[in-house]
Order: sequence, then structure tokens, then C-alpha cells
Amino acid sequence: MVFYALLCNVDGDGSCSFLSPQAEQLLKSTDIGLVLNLSLREEVLVQKCMGRRLCRHCGKNYNVADIHLAASADGRPEIVMPPLSPPPECAPHLETRADDQEEVIRHRLEVYKHESKPVEEAFRKAGLVIDFELTAGIPETLPRLMPLLESYVGRHAYDRAYRTGHR
Repeated sequence: MVFYALLCNVDGDGSCSFLSPQAEQLLKSTDIGLVLNLSLREEVLVQKCMGRRLCRHCGKNYNVADIHLAASADGRPEIVMPPLSPPPECAPHLETRADDQEEVIRHRLEVYKHESKPVEEAFRKAGLVIDFELTAGIPETLPRLMPLLESYVGRHAYDRAYRTGHR
């Protein structure tokens, strides 16, 4: 069984067109059990991209964006993502990528939306997509995500055993 995450190159030009013609073939040739569609509100993604920093001294990545969005009236959850601050010795050596400008980031996201739509639609049509909205950083997200994945794995293993008579 293969788990497939719908992730494309938002960091570069936003393109994932290389997957579009292959999505149907992949569905035919591989036993994909799940496609995990991770989503993050666009305004948060833009802020996170604009907050990326690289220490030219040690080579480590940091993110100075401090995000706190209240829950919305339409039911969207609160989002809290504190900065991944550098240690004091790295602070004077931080650089921002030249293309981490809002206009460029928004363009990348538009390309991503356009290019990923056929891929996502193919996997949705096959009933494989589980949507998961990111509302916090990795330490807070994994405890929410892992039970979802574990419950899916358990159900899928049971379904497979039932279909093949190996109960």
C-alpha cells in the first residue's frame, strides 16, 4: 500500500504539472491507499514564506513569522504558529531569499492551484483524498495528524483482509 501526499513545488515556481498526466497512470499501476491533502490558509502561507530566513554563517533555516489568527466567524479554526527564531549568534547573519516577496509568492500559489487541481481531482474521484487543515507547527500538528493516519491504516488493513479472505 502506498500513501501519497499531494505536495508540489510551492517553494520554486509552484509547478506540479509533471504529476498531472501521471495521476491517472499512477492510480492504475499502484495500490494507493491514501492521498493526504495538507492545507494552510493562503494568508498564513504567504506570511510563512515571507518570514523565511537563512543564516549565511551556519547555513540553518529559521522563520521569523509570528502568526496568530483568531478563529473566523465561518468556522475556520484558530491558527497559532510562533516563530522559529534564530539563536543570538545567527541574528546578524540572517538573509532573506530575493524571491520571497509577496507578489512572487502569490504568483507561485496561483500556479500551484492551477497545476495541482487536475491531480487532486483525479485522486478525489478515486475516493482517496483526506483533507487536513494545518493550524499550528509540527509539534502541535503531529499529535492531531497521527491518530487520523493510524485509524485509516487500521481500516484499510481490515478492508484488504476482508476482501482477500485473510481475516
